[in-house]
Order: sequence, then C-alpha cells, then structure tokens
Amino acid sequence: MKESCLNCKHKAGCLRRSTTIFLLFIATGRDEMVPDAQENMNIRSSCDHWAPAEPTE
Repeated sequence: MKESCLNCKHKAGCLRRSTTIFLLFIATGRDEMVPDAQENMNIRSSCDHWAPAEPTE
C-alpha cells in the first residue's frame, strides 16, 4: 500500500493537513478549491503520523 493522506486513518481530523489547506486555499481567497483539496490533497511527504485506514467492506 502506498502511503498517502488519501488512505490514512487520520485524514478527516488531521490538523497538519487542515492547516495546509487553510493556508494554501482559504487564506489566499481560493475558497472554491477547498472541497477538491479536502478530497484529494496529499501532504504525506511532510507528515510522520500516517497510519493505514481501516478497511471498508
């Protein structure tokens, strides 16, 4: 499994990822890009708290 924010169990509540989205999109006035960033943004290269998501059946 490739380590990514998209398959991390902390994705929904990750403070580092949320802060990155805020600084890159909300603070710069690009609010329309936030939903896509919340769904697809991967900051795994700067994160050391990755954990595999629970498998969904």
